[in-house]
Amino acid sequence: MSSKVISLTNIKGGVGKSTLAWYIALWLFREGKKVLLIETDFNNPTCSEWYDQISNQDQVFDIYSLDEHGHLGTVLKKLIGKYDYIIIDGAAGKGEAFADMIIYSDLVIIPMDPSQAALARTIDTAKLINSYNKYNPSKPTKKACLLNMVVHNRTIAYKRIELKIRPLQETYGLDQLLKKHTSEPFIQWLQSFKNYTEIGTIFDSRDKKAKEQIQRLVNEIKDIIL
Repeated sequence: MSSKVISLTNIKGGVGKSTLAWYIALWLFREGKKVLLIETDFNNPTCSEWYDQISNQDQVFDIYSLDEHGHLGTVLKKLIGKYDYIIIDGAAGKGEAFADMIIYSDLVIIPMDPSQAALARTIDTAKLINSYNKYNPSKPTKKACLLNMVVHNRTIAYKRIELKIRPLQETYGLDQLLKKHTSEPFIQWLQSFKNYTEIGTIFDSRDKKAKEQIQRLVNEIKDIIL
């Protein structure tokens, strides 16, 4: 079995990495794929907490949480080939696990909220990935940003951020996921994403838009890495 490794990371925290990692993994699992989610933030193991609340864990993907002594590269060497997909929920910052994510990933997704601070940290994250890619120029790791947690796309603040994202492809080689969906090139903040611990998951809710957003995202990810 050949594993596809997808990492979600940003130096900035609070941009929705864990929520996206959770639903990407869950969507792929519901498609019948063998999926592992690796959580690297041992100080804030969000996905593990959600996983522990699931009554029937046979109905969801596998999960592995690194502890403070864990080494992501060592774990991946043992597990690559045993799953169809390995989704890595990266901790904020640029610790030891960050380098391993770049080395082993088929795609690194950099989620960002529509703020100047997130844009700056997204650029910093892209620069770091590029610095690691210099050591492997024949097979650089693919990377793309994802505008996430958008409340409203008609605000001046959103439009300013959207305009500043566009040149990132040329300057840093950073593509934007969902940009072909010109009316909504982002993941919208929806109450259903926040309430997963109360209602189970978006797949247990009636929120069709939340499901459609994850489906669009997963389909685009597969187009890139398959």
